[in-house]
Amino acid sequence: MAMLAMVLVLAEPGSGPGSERLFGNWAVACDNAKRCEATALMPEEWSGGGQAPKLDLGREAGPAGEVRLRLGWAAKYAGFVLVAIDGKKVHAGASGKDGLELRGPAAEAIARAMVKGRTLTVQDRSGRLLATVSLAGASATLRYVDAEQGRAGGTTAIVATGPKRAALVPAAAALPQVPAVRPPTGKGERLGDAAVRALGRRAGCEDGPSRPALAPQFHRLDARATLVAVPCGSGAYQSSWALFVLAEGRAVPAPFDIAPLGEERVPMVIDPEWDAKAGSLATHAKGRGLGDCGFNQAWVWDGARFRMTLLEGLGTCRLSGGWLTRYRAEAVYR
Repeated sequence: MAMLAMVLVLAEPGSGPGSERLFGNWAVACDNAKRCEATALMPEEWSGGGQAPKLDLGREAGPAGEVRLRLGWAAKYAGFVLVAIDGKKVHAGASGKDGLELRGPAAEAIARAMVKGRTLTVQDRSGRLLATVSLAGASATLRYVDAEQGRAGGTTAIVATGPKRAALVPAAAALPQVPAVRPPTGKGERLGDAAVRALGRRAGCEDGPSRPALAPQFHRLDARATLVAVPCGSGAYQSSWALFVLAEGRAVPAPFDIAPLGEERVPMVIDPEWDAKAGSLATHAKGRGLGDCGFNQAWVWDGARFRMTLLEGLGTCRLSGGWLTRYRAEAVYR
């Protein structure tokens, strides 16, 4: 089973990213506000190449937390579909070109039916099979969501049901608000080739013929600081970059509240993307070329360090439908 390792380091105490959990052929994560998302993984013995069906579930936190479901299939088909679990109909209706999306009672009814099921199937009007999804681990996944959202033993639980009133389910946690600075217009400081190479050596980057033939990036952060991204290593479909903050000719490793890619002496990101209008830094890393696993992260600059606003991804490379959100925060610009 292919896995993508990702370690996150918290610079200060607080409610950090949720963890990804595996149950059978399912992966699930609940973020720092207790919104939970789950995705079906293809069985280890899957032999259908990249043409895997997709089944994603999500539930909002709080007493009235809505259930969302998304189903997709490889065939190009939009129209009437019949969804069944172990041969018993659980939904019938129209689908769009991107598959079937349900929310609220319709999605919740399917989730409840999944608890004791083994296989979910989707057929078109003629009976042609569009998708087959294993439900092994789905019950444990939904039980985990019940526990994480404080639903266990209550009427809103999917698996761990009981008499506890819906009003006793904890409300959704407020998202953290992080200060952010919009960069001023104009160019920031720049470094010469020799200084950039020295930063690369400082970060332990590749040198010589194997070093990626990419130009360094310089992005103005505020009135005095500039982000310097130094190309560091190159793979088949993505490159790593070392990050420094340059001010008055002195470069230091870029500071983060939640560091990318773990505890390096110099922070590293994959293929950084800078949004000058929002003062936002993003990275998108694929665990393998198919793009069915990996992670996205985003940060804003607060004048002293980068503050994370998004983490989503999937560490298990088994042709899942969607990546799982593990952390969200709101940028507040000053």
